[in-house]
Amino acid sequence: MDYERIPTENPIRDIWNRFELLTSLSGANIYLKRKAEKAGIRLKEELLDEKARGIAFCIRSANDYFRVPIEGNLTSASLAFYYGTFSLLQALLLAEISNEITLTEIESYTFFGHGLGSIFDPGKQFPKSEYLFILSDGFFANYLGQFKFKISELAVSKKYRKTNEVQKEDEHKLMTVKDLVSRIPELKGMYLEIFKEHPNYLTYDYPTNPEIKEYEIKFRTDYYNSPYLTEKQIYEILNWPQTIKIEKAEEENKKIFKTVDKIDRDLVDKLKMYRSIAALDCCVKPLLGIDDVLCFDFMFLYLLSIWVRYRPELWREIIEGKYDIFKPLLSNFLIVVQRVVPNIVLERLYNKRMLFAGYSYW
Repeated sequence: MDYERIPTENPIRDIWNRFELLTSLSGANIYLKRKAEKAGIRLKEELLDEKARGIAFCIRSANDYFRVPIEGNLTSASLAFYYGTFSLLQALLLAEISNEITLTEIESYTFFGHGLGSIFDPGKQFPKSEYLFILSDGFFANYLGQFKFKISELAVSKKYRKTNEVQKEDEHKLMTVKDLVSRIPELKGMYLEIFKEHPNYLTYDYPTNPEIKEYEIKFRTDYYNSPYLTEKQIYEILNWPQTIKIEKAEEENKKIFKTVDKIDRDLVDKLKMYRSIAALDCCVKPLLGIDDVLCFDFMFLYLLSIWVRYRPELWREIIEGKYDIFKPLLSNFLIVVQRVVPNIVLERLYNKRMLFAGYSYW
């Protein structure tokens, strides 16, 4: 993937300045033409214009939503950032030149809702009481389908209203708050402090020299990962077979896990790595086959929007009541979303890594 570094003292401002090129009809049109030419795809002018209009509108809308400040506005920001991210995902769909999706088509998806649902178990304490699920229709199902996820393996059979209605075959498709938060690497510090267990992602050390074909892998249990990391989690997160032996060791007075034998480089190179300006590079454990952190961000934002709009008693307890230990986690999450989500979408639109950072950052 290509790489571009943009020196800046205000990354959020300059990310949106870069988006500005796509907020005009002519800019979005030129972008799509170049993308189509590079891919060797010929788009009809009418379709190209419709897609360009949609992209420009969605990015302008997202910019408006993301302007809501977080400090002192947790309720408004939770709702605004959800709709801002929703708009950016629409822009990603429209920017796919392999499809014929326009804003009219997306509107037909949202006629059936956003594609997500939530229920809660009144017999359990927050956050164990809260569940999220994916529906077979609506925007998110179509979004996932466009990016080759299998909806039949993700979606529940119907939209449930209560936990006691959930059919047995759908029980494993219910996602909890912890399922989502444990897969958002930028929240690692808060997650460890609250849940006292290792999250569902893993950072490891390995040689960067492409000439080395076999090597030992190290999993440090300091700030690279956490003291809560277990051998079992390494196998689960990386989906490794038990034939790969792992042992506990100590190196420079630091506890680590490492592979007993040198392993084939291909086994590691095929792992999908998540890279973010606000987290260490890591491998995230898929959830129902989903391995995209942007999707986890969107799903957690959806939950926040539901709590804000329809669960005022719960929201009050989070903001100023018995669940207020989770308020800093939500504030931190919104800070992460504001900085990271637009950056990720911009990278996907241009298919290259784009580092917005200070002049001293390397």
